[in-house]
Amino acid sequence: MPEEESVAEATPQQDVKFEYPGNFDPLDDELLLKIHDLSISEHFENNHLDTLRDLTFRWSTKLDSPIMRLRWPPDLFIPGEADYKNYWVTPPPHDHVFQRDWTNPAGSPNTANNGTGQIFAYDSPASYQSRTTTSSTIAIEYTPTAAVSQVIVRGEGNVLGQAHQDFSKATRRTGLCHGRYFGTLFLLGWMVDSLSDQWERLPQVGRVNVFYYESWSADENSLQQYPVSFTKDQLSARFLVERGKKYVFGVSAQVSVEADVREFSGTAPYTRSAGEDLKLWCNLGGALTQMTVDTTFVSIP
Repeated sequence: MPEEESVAEATPQQDVKFEYPGNFDPLDDELLLKIHDLSISEHFENNHLDTLRDLTFRWSTKLDSPIMRLRWPPDLFIPGEADYKNYWVTPPPHDHVFQRDWTNPAGSPNTANNGTGQIFAYDSPASYQSRTTTSSTIAIEYTPTAAVSQVIVRGEGNVLGQAHQDFSKATRRTGLCHGRYFGTLFLLGWMVDSLSDQWERLPQVGRVNVFYYESWSADENSLQQYPVSFTKDQLSARFLVERGKKYVFGVSAQVSVEADVREFSGTAPYTRSAGEDLKLWCNLGGALTQMTVDTTFVSIP
């Protein structure tokens, strides 16, 4: 069984669905009524005639729902530059779009964009006898309203993982040529101190293992590809949260390469010669299309 990749510490640098039908029309009263089973005929099928007070109360309580008020669903977070019409019928408030993005290490080829939801992580070790890890993260900010509650955070999107090992164009013969490649999506949470801006990573972790690839051949020359669509039921984690504290929840694309390539003598790590076209890398990229935060229970209101 291939081992699972452990999550790397990826705290950002200091400088750092509701899904409606495609034919939904917010002015279509009949459809709105059907969604909540509020058929007008339902009232007249009753065997008695409601008083005006009863009728008013009955309808007003049912009308007090997001679909009838057309407010943005409180659990839904989307990329800041996304077309909100693909998600709902009114624009989201600012605190319901992706707020943060970062890469680890900073200055790497990795990218993360909270406006578009695009994310990309790339790893290619400089040494041929090492293990390296990089990541890119997009995150939301969340402030609980209950004193103590549990929330479930989910992520949804599409990614493509790639891994490539090719020493066929080495200028001299190699000895052992072993590479292991990992591509993983993590759903992570942090509690942020509002005064010191110190981040404490929460222990709960959600994960989707996108790929694990292992090669022992110096002559192998094939690009491995792993397209994955992950749903919010696949990438999720539960967190205990408290009122008065700020939380950051994010989806991190993490890739790792473990290389053990040696000289033909079998002892020293292989060293690249000038002009050698050697490939030893993997990447994981795609789009985080939405995140949701649902309260599962309230311990202390």
